[in-house]
Amino acid sequence: QQEHEIGDLRRQNEAQDVLNREILKQNQELIDRQQAQGMRQEVQHTEIMHTLKEVLALIRCQTTVLSRMLHGDSECPRYLMLLPTASPHDLPTGNAKQKYTLKFVDPVTMQTAGTGFEVKGDDDKICECDSAVDVSLCAFKLLSESSANRRLNLPTANSAADEQLMLCGAYKRVKDRLAKAELSHVTKVNKEVIAGLHSGISSLPANYIEAVQASYEAVTDLLDQLQKGKTWEDQLGDPLKCGLVRVDHPVDGTEWVHARYATLYKLKGRAILGFSSTTLNAMQLECERAAYQLQAARSGWKGRRTAAALRQ
Repeated sequence: QQEHEIGDLRRQNEAQDVLNREILKQNQELIDRQQAQGMRQEVQHTEIMHTLKEVLALIRCQTTVLSRMLHGDSECPRYLMLLPTASPHDLPTGNAKQKYTLKFVDPVTMQTAGTGFEVKGDDDKICECDSAVDVSLCAFKLLSESSANRRLNLPTANSAADEQLMLCGAYKRVKDRLAKAELSHVTKVNKEVIAGLHSGISSLPANYIEAVQASYEAVTDLLDQLQKGKTWEDQLGDPLKCGLVRVDHPVDGTEWVHARYATLYKLKGRAILGFSSTTLNAMQLECERAAYQLQAARSGWKGRRTAAALRQ
């Protein structure tokens, strides 16, 4: 009887050992799968960040070209959206005027700024702005495709996927209208600029420069017509509607950025364009500490060294 019980106990222990080994094997397989998935996600994240870094470098190149090309009445914020208040399929044609919301985009965060301006225009007037809109959409579309988490925060889009569809649809409509107006060369050169093929304006076709300048002037014309006695410069001075301020950098030139990044742009120039809010906040704290140190040591070699570090 005792031998029988010992045999049963041995068999139970052996069965439990088999079960434990199977559980350990399953757990190890689960750990291996999780580690492999984590490695794949890390690789994907690295690839996305690398692509995003390249895209942001191209956008900085585009803003440099625009800053050298736009002067006088064309020197408004570079990135903009003209959002119809009705569906594109329901818009009137011909001489009938339609309301649009003109919203500008902060090139630092690449998100819409301010509440925007309600403007009116017929087909011809709105189409005059297409070259400027195409410039903007080239950058927005490229950024949207490179990172699913980056959004312009358009009020009519519920998600990043919705926004990407809207941008693709808007880009196609603008491209078709430019082709109809015999301005296909604008779309072609815009793609070249955003691809980094033009580091300055000397290599740009003259008819492209003229078309883009005229288009941005058409945008400022819309603002000129908003209120009697107020110029487009006056309208852009409204911090609630425009959301951007004009800032100058000694090397990178003029840019329109959100007021909270005005000091950073003065110090760092276009190097700050495209950074995340976390990185920008860290940069601001660094500049504030450096400014305090500079104030504490305004004269002598230490002050000059701190000032040089600020300009880097």
